[in-house]
Amino acid sequence: MKVKTPAAPQERKVFAPCSRKQQLILLDDSTDILLCGGGAGGGKSHTCLTKALKYINDPAARVLIVRRTYPQLKISGGLWDESRKIYNHFGGIPKVQKMTWEFKNGATIQFAALPDDLLEWQGLQASHILVDEAAEFTQEEILFLISRLRSAEYKGHLNITMTCNPSRESFLYEWVKFSLEETTGVPKDGTEDVTRHFVNVGGTIYWGNSVEELWKIVSDKGLGLVRYHDDPREINFRPLSFRFIPLTIYDNPIIIKHNPQYLNNLLGMSRVNKLKYLYGSWTARAEGSGYFRREWVEMVDHPPGNVHKRVRSWDLAASVPSESYPDPDYTAGVKVSRDKLGYYYVEHVDRFRKLSDGVMNAVIENAKTDGLTETTVTIPKDPGAGGKSANGFQLRTLAEHGIHATSIPISGHNSKLKRFLPFCTLAESGYVKVVRGDWNEDWFTELESFEGIKGQKDDQVDATADAINTLTKTVVIPTIAIPSLEQNSPIPTLGY
Repeated sequence: MKVKTPAAPQERKVFAPCSRKQQLILLDDSTDILLCGGGAGGGKSHTCLTKALKYINDPAARVLIVRRTYPQLKISGGLWDESRKIYNHFGGIPKVQKMTWEFKNGATIQFAALPDDLLEWQGLQASHILVDEAAEFTQEEILFLISRLRSAEYKGHLNITMTCNPSRESFLYEWVKFSLEETTGVPKDGTEDVTRHFVNVGGTIYWGNSVEELWKIVSDKGLGLVRYHDDPREINFRPLSFRFIPLTIYDNPIIIKHNPQYLNNLLGMSRVNKLKYLYGSWTARAEGSGYFRREWVEMVDHPPGNVHKRVRSWDLAASVPSESYPDPDYTAGVKVSRDKLGYYYVEHVDRFRKLSDGVMNAVIENAKTDGLTETTVTIPKDPGAGGKSANGFQLRTLAEHGIHATSIPISGHNSKLKRFLPFCTLAESGYVKVVRGDWNEDWFTELESFEGIKGQKDDQVDATADAINTLTKTVVIPTIAIPSLEQNSPIPTLGY
């Protein structure tokens, strides 16, 4: 895109992609949901601001650019500030109070923050939506925004473009997991050329590498979806296409040209930080954050043979994903043992989402597998009458199956970090070992991400803390037999 600047008629300001991946973002008009992001310096926000210009030739274009809050939009160097460097060159007229760019043909580009109550946008109609830093949003919010893509007059393809920084805690991790290297979490080469499809059924997302594969998956699960019917109102199999285009500083050579020190700074980072900020890893945790690091623990192949005590502690939930609650808490059971030398072994983690009956059945089956007499079972007891009642029912149910369980009182969110810190101290001191298993990555990631902030996933954190604290309270000081110091007197005794 080229435009003459008012100050210098002969000078041309160029708005164009700097790499193949940026070009793919600008040219993609067919994908329903396009996600771009990755390492630092990739130019994702600027590229997407430029892409919005593709649509303004249609007078019916209503482009909406969304962030979490208005201060994020208005901050110096933020999206509204950056848009001033672009849209005025194309005849845009800024309406500062409405945070909207109006064009002579009637097309608009509006900036807005997502309201706390989504119903406030129930009547919203947009031809295109750009969500900046989508990892700050929930899956429910993004699916709601997708539902606002509608227009009776716009002639092009309605779509949503999202930018993000990689985050293992975001729902987007599950969306891009197919594209990541297993050990590093870095997107694989060629990811940008893959288009997948999904349907949302009652809050659960089902994925397929093609529409045909997706149809087979949902048909085999008996979800009751209808693909073909004479009456279009009966069709409820309506998949959406999704594409992930990862960007790094190498996809934005203009910044390397004008600020080569920025690349040098990224190259000089530690291994973990380089994975995250230079290569866009979704699983690498920035050093210096959180309270726990996986490198503190030793990985082993088997549990210890000289176990002093073993416990499986549970953090209980009773929800499954639904349309109204697509990302509920998990139930997590963490099994930890302590050997006679004072080392702690995290042996196994079971983590799932089930309703109350399924949760209790899983607790019972794990107890039987662990050994009814070899492993202590603990369950949390929430404060209040409801928590006490639920805890009593759980203890009785377990007892009726021959399982002895103990309760651990929970005193609120502020106590979570205090409960977790003793485990972190043991790990940093080299007293924690972890048995290899397919649960390791999810467990490590949650523990490394935990910062004691309300709203974080902490099911495995809580269960791990309870297991460790239960074991430390039952440490037995060995009995030492002190030999008698009495001895016969060397002075002869006179017999009288």
